[in-house]
Amino acid sequence: MKKIKNPIIITGMHRSGTSMLSRILERQGIFMGSQKEINNESIFFLKINTWLMSSINSSWDNPKSFDCLSQKQKNIILKKIKDILSSRLNFLYAGFFHIFVKKNLFKNKIHWGWKDPRNTFTLDLWLKLFPNAKIINIMRHPLDVSQSLLVRQNKLLEIDANEKNTLKAKFFCLLNSSSSRLKSSTVLKNIDDCIELYKRYNDQVEKNLHSYNKQLINIKYEDLLIDTQNTLALIFKFIDIPVNESEIAIIEKELDKNRAFAYKNIRLSYDKDILESINY
Repeated sequence: MKKIKNPIIITGMHRSGTSMLSRILERQGIFMGSQKEINNESIFFLKINTWLMSSINSSWDNPKSFDCLSQKQKNIILKKIKDILSSRLNFLYAGFFHIFVKKNLFKNKIHWGWKDPRNTFTLDLWLKLFPNAKIINIMRHPLDVSQSLLVRQNKLLEIDANEKNTLKAKFFCLLNSSSSRLKSSTVLKNIDDCIELYKRYNDQVEKNLHSYNKQLINIKYEDLLIDTQNTLALIFKFIDIPVNESEIAIIEKELDKNRAFAYKNIRLSYDKDILESINY
């Protein structure tokens, strides 16, 4: 009889390699969700994390700690999450078939998990529901993360500027306030803003490492690119998953090692004091 499997939760700052890592896990047979958005984030868990952060007037680009909540408030939120996870809505994660045959995520017997940078801040709540979960945090050099964030921000600004304000769009804005939100961040205006945001995620990661060091492994994006086989061997040993060496060899050939420390080839103007305050 198969044992119940605990989830694998991926954390880490946006643009740090969380998408790449989650896709590698999928290729090793770990289920990361049926319906995912462009960054390989399970829509089901993404929506829950977004709701969780909004409950404390927080968001991915303005994250806050859940320490501000009382234990009673946390218990109320945890009950709501548990109800959602136990409902047929979890078909968004488990697959369409489970609209008809309800999936119990608390009794999952396959290797499974989800990726979302927001997990960095919502982790404490998830571990109340899945106390034996394994966490993989991935870090990347703050200048590479900040440059990547800024490039994405500029692309999203263009999308927002060119988006047609149709009658249909106006109608749905009335029904759902989230429909009227910009795709771009209203916080990230320059590279220093990106580094500041990185620092907030980094500070939370350090807290998570201190609180959950026995069930959290911290890896670096650069190690995954440059020393792929050893880094993946470390990860799969940690999550107790058999390693498919031939698949790892293929992955290693596909990864672009030049993306490690790419900032060294770009002239960037940034606040050095902010950067020096980050432990990397």
